[in-house]
Amino acid sequence: MKKGDQQALALLGATGGEHVLVPRLRISPDAVTVGDTLVIDFDIENTDDRRHSIAVDYVVHHVRKNGRSIPKVFKLTTLELGPGEKRRLEKSHPIREVQTRTYYPGASTRSTSR
Repeated sequence: MKKGDQQALALLGATGGEHVLVPRLRISPDAVTVGDTLVIDFDIENTDDRRHSIAVDYVVHHVRKNGRSIPKVFKLTTLELGPGEKRRLEKSHPIREVQTRTYYPGASTRSTSR
């Protein structure tokens, strides 16, 4: 499910992944340090003529000590989108110290697809 596999998502009731677009995505600030909050603001749109149940996740790539990054998938929401419906979503993601993760500096990389 966390890899975005359409068959796994369908087993959980999510439908229409091939009909979902993200026509607008804004991530701010461009660079973060521990203690900052990352804000993800985007539109999600159902381009189909049928209603769909959509599972929305986002991925943060954390830099490891060796400089390589590792993706961490976070659940955002599950929502119903009617035919042609577009909705605006926003998520604040705090960058804070946790016992299970150490932050290392890295280059900015962004991706909107999985």
